[in-house]
Amino acid sequence: MEIEKRLTPLAFPFALPEGEVLSNVEELCQQVYLARFVLGSIGMGIAKAEGEMMKEAQIEVKNFEIARLWDRLHYYEAVNREMSQRNQEA
Repeated sequence: MEIEKRLTPLAFPFALPEGEVLSNVEELCQQVYLARFVLGSIGMGIAKAEGEMMKEAQIEVKNFEIARLWDRLHYYEAVNREMSQRNQEA
């Protein structure tokens, strides 16, 4: 029961007054708090990296689409010039 009471608040007292020693339960609380903090940081880093990878893939798809549309535009411009030239000759 004492462990449950001490684990609930999960303090972060790394700066101890001189001569004070942590009990095993307090040390466990600090380790659990630190482990949760590190796990949260790692999770956020992984989520950010996954988001960046998805955005890079989307950018690559968009760049491909832009290049395709650019080529199509040049084709239509060339066809338009050719048809315009034929109309002028006729």
